[in-house]
Amino acid sequence: MDFADNPFAKLSNTNTGFQDNPFNDVLKNIEPVDIKNAKQLMDNPPEDYAGKCQRFVEQAAYGKTGLEYSANTAWQNAQNKVESLNGIKKGDLIYFSPNESNDYDGHVGIYEGNGKFISARDDGIKSDSIDNWRNQTNQIPLGYIPQ
Repeated sequence: MDFADNPFAKLSNTNTGFQDNPFNDVLKNIEPVDIKNAKQLMDNPPEDYAGKCQRFVEQAAYGKTGLEYSANTAWQNAQNKVESLNGIKKGDLIYFSPNESNDYDGHVGIYEGNGKFISARDDGIKSDSIDNWRNQTNQIPLGYIPQ
């Protein structure tokens, strides 16, 4: 992935007070999401990710956490988001609408393929279908950030 296309390359200065992301040096050398890394975190998490979907995705995708406050903030700040699920590929970051069920922080996971994604939920890191998640939470998929 080209650094200029990285959705976390710039943080909103209204959220952090910084124009440049303090993790820019890390982000210059990131590789696209490896779904195996997400599955390893699901099987053996280094910390309790329960209810910390954005933190889980940052760790799985970029090897660092603290890049964005919430999934909703990350989605709003993303420069290369696709506001549909057309063309989504394995490893892309899938975002869901904020609502009461997620304290209006939104939700994010890593797309596994075949309509499924991995994410950190209140009951741990789990794999679920997009349709099942939408039916259980009333969270609508907003789109994805290609990796």
